[in-house]
This record gives sequence, structure tokens and C-alpha cells, in this order.
Amino acid sequence: MSYIEEIEVAELQQYLTTGVGNIQLIDVRRRAEIIRGMIPGADRLPLHLIPENLNQLARDRTLVLYCQVGAHSAQACSYLANNGFDNVVSLRGGIQAWTNSGLMVA
Repeated sequence: MSYIEEIEVAELQQYLTTGVGNIQLIDVRRRAEIIRGMIPGADRLPLHLIPENLNQLARDRTLVLYCQVGAHSAQACSYLANNGFDNVVSLRGGIQAWTNSGLMVA
């Protein structure tokens, strides 16, 4: 797997609050995990469905992907980078880091 760029929770939260950063936030978890909550504003695209739904992903924005703790989002970032997406980033620590920071989920 190639190097995957990561974003910290505080930086993502700042982007979401200010609107700066031109990002598309994507939750790659399965339905059973998502029922516990998602980061507000995130699109849902489970990891196993990414290959057949590349057209749902913005090529002109930074794609910030997250999962439970970061492993599956890193895998998704690697796949996207290998398929021509230039700006893909994984949330370090996933939604677990988000909630551990005291941030809300929807």
C-alpha cells in the first residue's frame, strides 16, 4: 500500500465549521456501523461499493474518508489514488477519534 495522507480530527472539524477546504466527506463503514452515528455532513459510501460508484466522488474536491478507526478508510484512499483520484485523505483514528474528541455525530 502506498503512503496515505491523513487529517487530524481538529483540522477536519475546522474545515466543516468554516466551510474552508472544499472537501467531500465520505463514511466508508457498513450499515451496521453507521447506525451508531455519522459525522454531520458526510456522504455514505461503503468500502465494498466504492469501485462501482466512482462517479459519486468529486474529482475537483479533496475527498476525506473515514471508517471506525482508520484502516478501511486508508484502504479506500489507496484504491482511489490508484484509480486516478489526486486528493484523497483518511481521517486519523476514524469516527472513534472524532467521538473521543467530544464531537457530535448525527
